[in-house]
Amino acid sequence: KALIDGDGNSGTPGQILSTTASNTTRWISPSQGLIRLETGNYNALIQDGTILVQPAGAVTITLPTPTLADNGTSLTVKRASTYTGASDTLTVTSTVPIDQSTNNLNLNVSYQGYTLQAYGGAWYITQRF
Repeated sequence: KALIDGDGNSGTPGQILSTTASNTTRWISPSQGLIRLETGNYNALIQDGTILVQPAGAVTITLPTPTLADNGTSLTVKRASTYTGASDTLTVTSTVPIDQSTNNLNLNVSYQGYTLQAYGGAWYITQRF
């Protein structure tokens, strides 16, 4: 028998059944705590955790499309180098909305970063730094 959340969904291996402040149970996929270092274009995985980017030219990090099973999963993308000019760009892109307003974030300031959390099939910014 499978455990089900408040929506009647069973979880997948590695997910945690969590209760919200309104006593609604949801399956969440915690970050694996991984840290990746990238210098070129990269298609992020939902379990990546933190992606440090030292762009070698124009670089795009593409976020995965979250499912409802990914609710609560966080990804952090951080520029790990100084910004050196117009050819040194870092763009985070998503096929689904980020904060219900855009599909692209530009990290063109030295050491800039974002932490994003999946919820309802979209990404939300939980921290800018």
